[in-house]
Amino acid sequence: MSLTLSESNHSGVGLEYYIEHEFKSRNVLVQYYSVNANNHDLFVEGILLKCVPYTNIYGCRSTSEFVYSHGPVAVRIECRRQDVSGSVDEKFPYLLMNAIEAMPENNIWFVVDGNGARKKALEWLHRKARSYGSKNIRLYNLTEARIAIKNLLTKGEL
Repeated sequence: MSLTLSESNHSGVGLEYYIEHEFKSRNVLVQYYSVNANNHDLFVEGILLKCVPYTNIYGCRSTSEFVYSHGPVAVRIECRRQDVSGSVDEKFPYLLMNAIEAMPENNIWFVVDGNGARKKALEWLHRKARSYGSKNIRLYNLTEARIAIKNLLTKGEL
Protein backbone atom coordinates (compact mmCIF):
# COMPACT_ATOMS: atom_id res chain seq x y z
CA MET A 1 0.00 0.00 0.00
CA SER A 2 1.41 3.37 -0.93
CA LEU A 3 1.99 6.10 1.60
CA THR A 4 -0.53 8.34 -0.19
CA LEU A 5 -3.31 5.75 0.01
CA SER A 6 -2.48 5.03 3.62
CA GLU A 7 -2.60 8.73 4.51
CA SER A 8 -5.85 9.11 2.57
CA ASN A 9 -7.48 6.24 4.46
CA HIS A 10 -6.20 7.61 7.76
CA SER A 11 -7.66 11.06 7.01
CA GLY A 12 -11.04 9.61 6.06
CA VAL A 13 -11.19 7.53 9.21
CA GLY A 14 -10.30 10.65 11.19
CA LEU A 15 -13.22 12.56 9.69
CA GLU A 16 -15.59 9.71 10.50
CA TYR A 17 -14.23 9.62 14.05
CA TYR A 18 -15.08 13.30 14.56
CA ILE A 19 -18.62 12.86 13.24
CA GLU A 20 -19.17 9.77 15.41
CA HIS A 21 -17.69 11.53 18.44
CA GLU A 22 -20.05 14.49 17.98
CA PHE A 23 -23.04 12.14 18.26
CA LYS A 24 -21.56 10.07 21.12
CA SER A 25 -20.73 13.17 23.14
CA ARG A 26 -24.45 14.02 22.99
CA ASN A 27 -25.40 10.55 24.31
CA VAL A 28 -26.50 9.05 21.00
CA LEU A 29 -26.10 5.27 20.76
CA VAL A 30 -23.71 4.29 17.94
CA GLN A 31 -23.82 0.82 16.40
CA TYR A 32 -22.78 -0.88 13.20
CA TYR A 33 -25.71 -1.52 10.88
CA SER A 34 -24.68 -5.20 10.73
CA VAL A 35 -25.19 -5.48 14.50
CA ASN A 36 -28.41 -3.49 14.64
CA ALA A 37 -29.81 -4.40 11.20
CA ASN A 38 -32.11 -1.40 11.51
CA ASN A 39 -34.03 -2.93 14.44
CA HIS A 40 -34.38 0.03 16.74
CA ASP A 41 -34.65 -0.41 20.48
CA LEU A 42 -37.94 1.13 21.60
CA PHE A 43 -36.20 2.68 24.58
CA VAL A 44 -33.46 4.39 22.56
CA GLU A 45 -34.48 7.83 21.35
CA GLY A 46 -31.89 8.19 18.60
CA ILE A 47 -29.28 5.97 17.05
CA LEU A 48 -26.33 6.50 14.73
CA LEU A 49 -25.79 3.49 12.49
CA LYS A 50 -22.39 2.94 10.87
CA CYS A 51 -21.65 1.38 7.46
CA VAL A 52 -25.25 1.51 6.26
CA PRO A 53 -25.93 -0.22 2.92
CA TYR A 54 -27.97 0.97 -0.03
CA THR A 55 -28.20 -0.01 -3.69
CA ASN A 56 -26.39 2.58 -5.80
CA ILE A 57 -27.39 3.97 -9.21
CA TYR A 58 -25.55 1.10 -10.92
CA GLY A 59 -27.61 -1.46 -9.00
CA CYS A 60 -24.62 -2.46 -6.86
CA ARG A 61 -24.30 -2.57 -3.09
CA SER A 62 -22.77 0.54 -1.55
CA THR A 63 -22.47 1.81 1.98
CA SER A 64 -22.66 5.20 3.63
CA GLU A 65 -20.62 6.04 6.68
CA PHE A 66 -23.65 6.86 8.84
CA VAL A 67 -27.42 7.10 9.13
CA TYR A 68 -28.86 8.91 12.13
CA SER A 69 -32.40 7.89 13.00
CA HIS A 70 -34.79 9.28 15.58
CA GLY A 71 -38.44 8.38 15.11
CA PRO A 72 -39.54 9.56 11.67
CA VAL A 73 -36.34 11.59 11.16
CA ALA A 74 -33.46 9.97 9.30
CA VAL A 75 -30.29 11.62 8.02
CA ARG A 76 -27.79 9.79 5.82
CA ILE A 77 -24.24 11.14 6.24
CA GLU A 78 -21.56 10.71 3.59
CA CYS A 79 -18.00 11.70 4.59
CA ARG A 80 -15.27 12.69 2.14
CA ARG A 81 -11.85 14.03 3.07
CA GLN A 82 -9.23 15.24 0.66
CA ASP A 83 -6.09 16.93 1.99
CA VAL A 84 -4.24 17.14 -1.33
CA SER A 85 -5.50 17.49 -4.86
CA GLY A 86 -6.84 14.23 -6.23
CA SER A 87 -9.98 12.59 -7.50
CA VAL A 88 -12.45 12.90 -4.60
CA ASP A 89 -14.05 16.01 -6.07
CA GLU A 90 -14.37 14.31 -9.47
CA LYS A 91 -16.69 11.81 -7.79
CA PHE A 92 -19.10 14.51 -6.58
CA PRO A 93 -21.56 14.05 -9.49
CA TYR A 94 -21.75 10.31 -8.74
CA LEU A 95 -22.28 11.03 -5.05
CA LEU A 96 -25.03 13.53 -5.84
CA MET A 97 -26.81 11.18 -8.27
CA ASN A 98 -26.78 8.45 -5.63
CA ALA A 99 -28.27 10.85 -3.10
CA ILE A 100 -31.01 11.88 -5.50
CA GLU A 101 -31.85 8.53 -7.07
CA ALA A 102 -30.65 5.74 -4.79
CA MET A 103 -30.44 6.75 -1.14
CA PRO A 104 -33.81 6.17 0.53
CA GLU A 105 -33.59 9.01 3.07
CA ASN A 106 -34.92 12.48 2.27
CA ASN A 107 -32.23 14.16 4.40
CA ILE A 108 -28.68 13.65 3.20
CA TRP A 109 -25.56 15.40 4.41
CA PHE A 110 -22.25 15.46 2.56
CA VAL A 111 -19.41 16.24 4.94
CA VAL A 112 -16.39 17.23 2.88
CA ASP A 113 -13.23 18.21 4.68
CA GLY A 114 -9.61 18.98 3.87
CA ASN A 115 -8.03 21.46 1.48
CA GLY A 116 -7.64 19.17 -1.54
CA ALA A 117 -11.05 19.51 -3.20
CA ARG A 118 -11.20 22.18 -5.87
CA LYS A 119 -13.14 25.29 -4.89
CA LYS A 120 -15.19 25.19 -8.11
CA ALA A 121 -16.11 21.55 -7.49
CA LEU A 122 -17.33 22.36 -3.97
CA GLU A 123 -19.30 25.33 -5.30
CA TRP A 124 -20.90 23.10 -7.95
CA LEU A 125 -21.86 20.44 -5.40
CA HIS A 126 -23.26 23.02 -3.00
CA ARG A 127 -25.30 24.69 -5.75
CA LYS A 128 -26.64 21.43 -7.20
CA ALA A 129 -27.45 19.92 -3.79
CA ARG A 130 -29.41 23.03 -2.76
CA SER A 131 -31.31 23.15 -6.06
CA TYR A 132 -32.74 19.66 -5.77
CA GLY A 133 -36.20 20.19 -4.34
CA SER A 134 -37.65 16.85 -3.24
CA LYS A 135 -34.73 15.94 -0.97
CA ASN A 136 -32.93 17.97 1.66
CA ILE A 137 -29.29 17.56 0.56
CA ARG A 138 -26.70 19.63 2.39
CA LEU A 139 -22.95 20.13 2.03
CA TYR A 140 -20.90 20.83 5.16
CA ASN A 141 -17.27 21.07 6.16
CA LEU A 142 -16.37 19.50 9.51
CA THR A 143 -17.03 22.65 11.54
CA GLU A 144 -20.41 23.19 9.88
CA ALA A 145 -21.28 19.50 10.36
CA ARG A 146 -20.62 19.75 14.08
CA ILE A 147 -22.99 22.72 14.31
CA ALA A 148 -25.60 20.89 12.20
CA ILE A 149 -25.36 17.82 14.46
CA LYS A 150 -25.78 20.00 17.55
CA ASN A 151 -28.82 21.70 16.00
CA LEU A 152 -30.29 18.38 14.92
CA LEU A 153 -29.96 16.84 18.37
CA THR A 154 -30.87 19.86 20.50
CA LYS A 155 -33.41 21.70 18.32
CA GLY A 156 -34.55 19.07 15.82
CA GLU A 157 -33.34 21.30 12.96
CA LEU A 158 -32.42 19.68 9.69
